[in-house]
Amino acid sequence: MAGRKRSLKRLAAALLLLFACALAGASPQEQSTGTPQAHLDLSALMPPLRGLDFDEPRPDLNDRGPVAVEPASEEGLALIAEALAWLGTPYRLGGFSKAGVDCSGFLYNVLKSTVPELGPFPRRSDEYAGFGAKSEEIQPGDILLFAREGDIYHVGIALSEGTFIHSASEGGRTGVIISSLYEGNWRRRLYGVRHLAF
Repeated sequence: MAGRKRSLKRLAAALLLLFACALAGASPQEQSTGTPQAHLDLSALMPPLRGLDFDEPRPDLNDRGPVAVEPASEEGLALIAEALAWLGTPYRLGGFSKAGVDCSGFLYNVLKSTVPELGPFPRRSDEYAGFGAKSEEIQPGDILLFAREGDIYHVGIALSEGTFIHSASEGGRTGVIISSLYEGNWRRRLYGVRHLAF
């Protein structure tokens, strides 16, 4: 594991050096030897942006007019914005503030700040199983329930169909973080999705 981390650090350093040299207009060999070398084309090394080539013209988004946002979407966006404001808060079992918070305390505070009219809010993870409406698909702002052997032990807030924000207590990263459902055991332990009716 340590060897893999070291290799990743070396790769990141090499890519950073290549990028810095490209910005300065010289290749690494040219900078070290002083002799001109062929220019490095970074666009050939980078993957296309959202499936488009780098030189392909982008549509002008200003020509589409104003975007109408439904009131329910506004509350969902406010909920996600509040959740993101908690990023980096340390984990603390039973914690209830930005000094330290557990998963249910995090969810409680985000909901209380953004949609107080839906309260009172559960304080324990397993109590969220009866909060909101059951949903078969994940939408941003939904509550995700995670269980081991049928017992709910963790909750989070969906940011997309495959990502969520939560207060993690174990693993390489703890505290309020963003995770993918496809890392670790999250997808396998996903017990249910609860949709909030704003």
